Amino acid sequence: MNYLVWLVTAIHLLCVVLWVGGMAFLLLTLRASANAIEPSARLVLQGAVFRRFFRTTWQIMPMAVVSGLLLIILLYNHQKQPWEVMVMETGGVLMAAIFIGMVLVPNKRFQAKLASGTATVEDAAPVRRLLWLSLGIGAVILVCVANL
Repeated sequence: MNYLVWLVTAIHLLCVVLWVGGMAFLLLTLRASANAIEPSARLVLQGAVFRRFFRTTWQIMPMAVVSGLLLIILLYNHQKQPWEVMVMETGGVLMAAIFIGMVLVPNKRFQAKLASGTATVEDAAPVRRLLWLSLGIGAVILVCVANL
């Protein structure tokens, strides 16, 4: 394996681990742990975590997509790709689209209501549903590419 492929693979894997692992932590650990605090404080915490995680993901997601595309060019330039690579490619673009839509619409709405003091648990639900969807797609991709 040449050093460029190794470096791009390392960048890609680190970005994916941070992105998918961050969603898993947010949904499976932090949300359940936040049940120990009162509902209004839970919403404030959730809004702060969403802001920080989404700000980080805005930087990670493009690096994951670009490094993935670069790997496809470096490894499969004009050759047939294995089905696992096509699953990863399609799923990654889908996850990126979900992320952009989630941040620009339901999260923006939730953050605005949070800032005005009118946010409810239902306002965060669309964001959480899209996070679950994206986490599910990420999990399917990881299972499919485990053999690569």
